Amino acid sequence: MAETQVGTISGVARVFQTWRKILFKLDNFFGAWELLLRHIESAALHQTTEVSTAALASFHELLKDNGTHEGTAELWDVAWHSAHYRTPDNPPLSLVPCRG
Repeated sequence: MAETQVGTISGVARVFQTWRKILFKLDNFFGAWELLLRHIESAALHQTTEVSTAALASFHELLKDNGTHEGTAELWDVAWHSAHYRTPDNPPLSLVPCRG
């Protein structure tokens, strides 16, 4: 299970970083970006060290400037607010009950 989580979070982060210049132009990019950050946060809080480490490495990879500089400030802003400003309407994913 942990290996699947590591592969998934790392792969999705790599896709976002590789295709950021194109994805950034989508209307719903920031919603997807924030959701990804929330999943990374949840994985970082995981009890398995392997998953936590992969989440933090993915977060680091996502926030590196990939040379385009396009939207870098906005991405940092969303990352900062996503991680530091929680409200009852916007809890960390680890506190969101699963629906299904």
